Amino acid sequence: MGASRSVETPHYHIWTDALHARRLAREADNEWDRGTYVRWAIASAWTAFEATCEYLTGASGLGNRFKEKLNDALDAKGFPRPDWGSGLWQKVLAVYDLRKGYVHPGVLQARLFAPVTEAETAITTLRDAIKDMY
Repeated sequence: MGASRSVETPHYHIWTDALHARRLAREADNEWDRGTYVRWAIASAWTAFEATCEYLTGASGLGNRFKEKLNDALDAKGFPRPDWGSGLWQKVLAVYDLRKGYVHPGVLQARLFAPVTEAETAITTLRDAIKDMY
């Protein structure tokens, strides 16, 4: 399963995008750029996480109804489900909601000026979730 960490896989490049976007958010000169980089970091980190989940379970299309579809994919492989009600996996759902808020229409303008802490939290949480999936 080490293939997903290879620089030759899309997972690696998407994760690197997330880390690069977070760095740019930390260094941004204004709130417009910072918000752009934070949203990019969150979307990229989620995409890398979701791709890893699909790779490990053999499932595809986990995006809509992620929790339900991941549970089904884990059940099909005989793997235990995450504890969605507390700890790490509750944080994963919070990142999922945050990402959905940024990538779907209707985000309030004030939310476009996202704080760097959102990118930090998303990357830390999803890194831990990727490790937990392995």
